[in-house]
Amino acid sequence: MSLASFHLVFIAASILCAFGLGVWGIDAFVARGEAGSLVLGAVACLMGAGLVVYGRKVRLKFKRLGAS
Repeated sequence: MSLASFHLVFIAASILCAFGLGVWGIDAFVARGEAGSLVLGAVACLMGAGLVVYGRKVRLKFKRLGAS
């Protein structure tokens, strides 16, 4: 596995973890009503969205460089 492929796999895993944490935080807010859980869920979902954008940019850069 090339370094470029590993990087893309690592970004994909990070996206899944971020959105999983976001869903968990929002679910905890619905169950217990704690504002901290809602903030955690919202921030994690925003980070997941940011990682999606980053992943697309990295993939296009690797494609342009011929690394992937």
